[in-house]
Amino acid sequence: MTALPKALYRGSPTTTSTQIAVPAGKLWIVTNVVASNYSTEDCYIDIRLDGVGFVPKVNLVPGGLFTLDCTQVLSAGKLLYIMADVDAALGVSISGVEMDA
Repeated sequence: MTALPKALYRGSPTTTSTQIAVPAGKLWIVTNVVASNYSTEDCYIDIRLDGVGFVPKVNLVPGGLFTLDCTQVLSAGKLLYIMADVDAALGVSISGVEMDA
């Protein structure tokens, strides 16, 4: 079983949720979340693992930074959901490991 470090998501989430499915035959292990607010207003990040609140509407002040070290497993077909309440206000990086199931 090969384990490869992977950027599971890198971007600026919008008010329309981004959903990323774990590929067939794979497991994802989410290990780190980093979110930074580079706007001039408060905004929140909402991250869910297959519909379950993982980082539930955490508020970030302007210039704020949120970091989380964790170990959460998502199996094939499960969804990683990312959303913000202000478009293009946050930079988000979700890292992990991808393994064969």
